Amino acid sequence: MGQNCKQTKLRESCLLFRQGATHFINHGRARPISKNEALTILDEAEKSGLILQLTNAKQFYFICTCCKCCCEGLKSVLKTGYQAKIYRNNYYAEINFHLCVKCKTCVNLCQTNALKINNKILINYNLCIGCGLCVSTCPKKAIQLKKKEKKYKPPKTSYNLYLSIMSKKFGKWSVIKTIILLIKKKNNLNLLKPFLNIQIR
Repeated sequence: MGQNCKQTKLRESCLLFRQGATHFINHGRARPISKNEALTILDEAEKSGLILQLTNAKQFYFICTCCKCCCEGLKSVLKTGYQAKIYRNNYYAEINFHLCVKCKTCVNLCQTNALKINNKILINYNLCIGCGLCVSTCPKKAIQLKKKEKKYKPPKTSYNLYLSIMSKKFGKWSVIKTIILLIKKKNNLNLLKPFLNIQIR
């Protein structure tokens, strides 16, 4: 707060969609933009060395552009030293050493400190979250994203995601009690549908 970002001069970078966008616009904390402007912002963010992060669900409602000096979520994960286990991703970076000229562009831009240079560029796979920033910014196209053998399938919505997390942490019946209270408050039986995986008519 009160300090400039060390990574970029962009002041409008994170994007919101659906209800989240409507809420922020109605409260004067965001403005509507066109598809072309959104793509331009994301392109500039990536060139600046910001990680593009989406909602961890198929139906996403935000795209954050993160750096390790401003993003509290990213900073918290970096403190653990094993961010690859925390981030849900299906990819990892791989370097083609025949194309790499050791210009250190990837090393300087990597927000998770996963890339180091010795006699060649080395990737620490405990720190690499497969964001692809090194791939898109490499001037020699020497880095590619490779698919992991075990594929992670994100939930349909954030609501499903949070229910799954709560269920693992507090137990299924504790979560059901919470959902029932929400149903009574909002008079909406569909709140229970994702959790029980049943069709409510």
